[in-house]
Amino acid sequence: MYLKYKLRDIDSISKEEYENALNNMDSKRKARILKFRFEDDIRRSVAGDILIKELLEEYPKINKTNIHVINLENGKPFLDNLNMQISISHSNNFCAAAICDIPCGIDVEVIRPVNLKIIKKICSDKEKEYIFTHEPKNDEYSTTNDKKTLTRFFKIWTIKEASAKCTGIGLKGISNINALPFLEKSREIDGVVLSIITQEDLNIIQK
Repeated sequence: MYLKYKLRDIDSISKEEYENALNNMDSKRKARILKFRFEDDIRRSVAGDILIKELLEEYPKINKTNIHVINLENGKPFLDNLNMQISISHSNNFCAAAICDIPCGIDVEVIRPVNLKIIKKICSDKEKEYIFTHEPKNDEYSTTNDKKTLTRFFKIWTIKEASAKCTGIGLKGISNINALPFLEKSREIDGVVLSIITQEDLNIIQK
């Protein structure tokens, strides 16, 4: 299996890189991105294309000239003229991207205070036990600043979202995804949590 990923702070991408990426972008994707209301959303989306192109530079024995990131009708990005799967994720100032020769999903989240009431909706009892050091009480489903708790929460969340991207089920099915078998697929890097799931991972668990 071929799998590579990159993570970058979008502030590290120069104005020239952004302009070059926009100028060489698929016209329909460019028009779609430029419709975004906020400049930061445009920069994050362009950053995804930049990371994919960087990853392709490392991919051997292909002509990269005519390969572009384009979007399916549901918005999912993919590569034309190349049988390679891609996935892109953004969180605050960070962008992550992955390429793989089988379906994959990547998700990145900056570790930050969140309202943990979402745990009630998306997590199983065992996932709750992992996130908290003990069985959670009702008043613990609130905003927390505890980094260890938040890191565990975002590991669960990013695994679920990466799995949803990989399978294409969307966020509506995220509560049915058991994240615990994939904890080793998640890592903390400089204040962000990054998870990558492939179809091979899902097949192993399903057997």
